[in-house]
Amino acid sequence: MLTRFEVENYKNFKNKIVFALNQSGGYKYNQNCLNEGIISKALIYGRNASGKTNLGNALMDITDYKPYRRMEQIFTNADSPDDIARFKYCFLFYDIEVEYYYEKKDEQVFAFESLSIGKNKVFTIDYRNKQIYDLDLSLVSAETLIVDRFFDSLNDMIDDNNSTIRNVSFLRWIVANSALKKDSIIVALVEYINRMRFVSVGSSIEPMHPIFRGRMLRNIDSLYLRELEEFFGNMGIDCKLVLRRLPEGDKKLYFDHRIPVPFFETASSGTLALFNLFWNIVHPSKGTSFLFLDEFDAFYHYEMAENLFCFFKEHYPTTQIAFTTHNTNLMTNRLLRPDCLFIISQDGRLTSLNNATERELREGHNLEKLYISGEFEDYE
Repeated sequence: MLTRFEVENYKNFKNKIVFALNQSGGYKYNQNCLNEGIISKALIYGRNASGKTNLGNALMDITDYKPYRRMEQIFTNADSPDDIARFKYCFLFYDIEVEYYYEKKDEQVFAFESLSIGKNKVFTIDYRNKQIYDLDLSLVSAETLIVDRFFDSLNDMIDDNNSTIRNVSFLRWIVANSALKKDSIIVALVEYINRMRFVSVGSSIEPMHPIFRGRMLRNIDSLYLRELEEFFGNMGIDCKLVLRRLPEGDKKLYFDHRIPVPFFETASSGTLALFNLFWNIVHPSKGTSFLFLDEFDAFYHYEMAENLFCFFKEHYPTTQIAFTTHNTNLMTNRLLRPDCLFIISQDGRLTSLNNATERELREGHNLEKLYISGEFEDYE
């Protein structure tokens, strides 16, 4: 599980911002928002342009899955003279702490990288000087690796101007070139990273390209439709769906009425956003380790937003999920608890509600009313 994340000098985060998931407030209610004492369900509030989406992008930087891969975008903070962004991830596997830290000049070029398991350093590597320190690959049962081959691979990624055009992390190189045991901590780490996902519901209603839609519909069967109908029903949308084969052989999705109604052409923005969630998150069989749902209720009535949150809390008890929202109706102890509600400030701080006030927040407090009245305004 992810217990703590830090990022510095990335996009609008000039100073270090910390997402602490291991600092629960000791509340006795809504224990299902935690997993083994670590926060597993979190709501993040913040004004527009405060950096909620950037926080999700920063969290996903460790993965191969980049939600917005636009290489022309500025990677480091535009106001900082520093040209290095810093990322630190702290995990807990088998009750052992794992710390992974790296620095990057841009999305593809590493400058520094280190991995620690417990109190032991597995490696520290300086890409700028091509030097490696504190090397103890026996900690991950990979001591037979010939490290020089990794540096040889880096040489293959230098262009004619002697500039690094891309480099692969040493962590992934170890996993790709070692016969590691299935219960290895480093295997658990990489598997967790590979199952981290980012979904921006706010951008999910953009028109789907007909070619992609056709490929998607070819993979849908009647069982999928029944699961999709059940999901819609849980969200308060009562509908029947049907697939029809067109004369040219392609499939098309319809609302099932006496006269079939085309789904994608007539569905509301909220229904399309729900379909996107189902397609990307709910239906896939491969479990998600960490899910960042940006603007998760952007198109939903407040009751549907609550239904959706409760759905994820019930059906994904062990998945760590961070939701960004502006919906203060969800800011209630009935659904969460103060240590699972976070405010991101415009100057780059992320603070849980129980740490954003000197008041001792209790289960009976109306958190939404306190928020609207300005109780936590120093942290916005």
